[in-house]
Amino acid sequence: MRPSPETERTGAAMETLRQAIASARLGDHQRGRELCASVLFDIQPLLARRKTLLRTAVLALLVSQGFRLLTRVVVALTGHRIRVVLELQTGTEIGQPRFQEETQEILFTVDPRWLAQLTGGDPFLLGWCEALAGGRACYAGSPAQQQRRMRLSPEPV
Repeated sequence: MRPSPETERTGAAMETLRQAIASARLGDHQRGRELCASVLFDIQPLLARRKTLLRTAVLALLVSQGFRLLTRVVVALTGHRIRVVLELQTGTEIGQPRFQEETQEILFTVDPRWLAQLTGGDPFLLGWCEALAGGRACYAGSPAQQQRRMRLSPEPV
């Protein structure tokens, strides 16, 4: 029995995205972005239905620093525009990504050190891809992370 054309297309795209991740990890972000761009148009209709493909594409775009392409994917899935801002956090702890809603776009602030160690099993990546597949551009973290953030927030005066 032969795999469906969609399955074959997904497999080929996954392999290209893995090559993009490998190129970016070796420091060739431009090559990683080029590889991502070569498959994104073809797989875009599949991203919301195939979560592994979505997670791999988002991972490849993040580690390749393909932020414009990532914005296009987010707009296609959610209708919301994001702008990625790299921000090195002060201190030794690696900052978790965060979203801030602005008037016409959502700011997605990312610590480059987090990008350097990002894997496909990262809880933030998993949760955000789940939100993207559901049509939401923002992800506030797991309920446990949200509770911790609430406890650490200053109380209103």
